[in-house]
Amino acid sequence: MKDISLNNIKVFYEKEYDGGGYRLVDGMFTHPRIKKICEGKQKVLELCSGPGFFGFYLLGGEPRESLYLTDINENLVPIVRETIIQNDLHNVIFETRMWPSEQFDLIVLNPPHHNNLNPHKKGEFKGIMKLINYDEDWNFHRKFFDSLHSHLSDDGYAVVVENHDGSSPDTFNKLIPNELKVEYITNQKFGWKGSSEFFVMILSKK
Repeated sequence: MKDISLNNIKVFYEKEYDGGGYRLVDGMFTHPRIKKICEGKQKVLELCSGPGFFGFYLLGGEPRESLYLTDINENLVPIVRETIIQNDLHNVIFETRMWPSEQFDLIVLNPPHHNNLNPHKKGEFKGIMKLINYDEDWNFHRKFFDSLHSHLSDDGYAVVVENHDGSSPDTFNKLIPNELKVEYITNQKFGWKGSSEFFVMILSKK
């Protein structure tokens, strides 16, 4: 098992479950608009959490009331548990489902970025890489957008990072319900060393 220090929290992970989130956190969460949104938020949820790179980074940055992590991959349970135990964290909950029953002040996620199994013509996503990268017909995104309003507090925000290689704001504008406001931060590297550029959706209640 590998580990990386994010805001003084030692986060454990296995290579096969690394969706690249730890490479984005410093650049993404220090962006002025995103940093302002995240400050002071007490109840935080990371969906599609994997090992919890986004959530633990935010928890290490300032005191939070609670951090929920959710991911459908049950193999992550002992990995996240190791992070919780080794850092003596008492306000972190990990669940293998999509949505807890509560509302949150801040929801962050690095979801699957492609609805094409072979986006770079180098071979199809398979196994765990398919789970991490592929969202058939944007079904996960559709469920996320349709359920988000009921899981956000009145002054809450969702911060979603996407990859320009797989989508654009136009991809999602038609999927976002009218009850939500959306703004975009586009064409960002966030410290990523590869060729990809990213954009962020910031969603809130109208």
